[in-house]
Amino acid sequence: RDGLQSTVLAYIKSDLLCYPCQHPADLAAQQTKAWKNVLDWCAQSYAMKFFTTTDLQKTKQPTQSIVNAQAYMESLPNLSLSLLVHFTQSLASALLGMAVIEKFLKVDTAFDYAHLDETYQENRWGRDDEAYVMRQNKRANLHALAALLPYKPTPTPAICTANTPH
Repeated sequence: RDGLQSTVLAYIKSDLLCYPCQHPADLAAQQTKAWKNVLDWCAQSYAMKFFTTTDLQKTKQPTQSIVNAQAYMESLPNLSLSLLVHFTQSLASALLGMAVIEKFLKVDTAFDYAHLDETYQENRWGRDDEAYVMRQNKRANLHALAALLPYKPTPTPAICTANTPH
């Protein structure tokens, strides 16, 4: 488990979502809009706040966020921790991996967030068919892995019947 956790922590310390581009402005806006949602969720749900920067130099993340990430991973069953490593490496983001594990994001959404730059370049310059096929294969692999995630029920709304007070 220690090796798996170390792998994920390495990503957390320099997570993709913490390094949006500055230019082109429209890509930067896409990244900020998508990634802020995940960063906010991590802060609110797990007390993991992360600094973001457009600088190329690595930014030191808050110690408490790293400690909380470690505690989160220690709470995971073995299968979920293993899946987190796969999602993290495939998405180049531990935070996106967590979002999939916790079902905050669907696989396709996390995948799209992880590949905003590639999609932007593809829309601008045209599709590289080989790169596209490789991305779609990776997407399919992530779906297969997601099928192994433990079931987490979602809250259902209360149902009113004729005999139930409103």
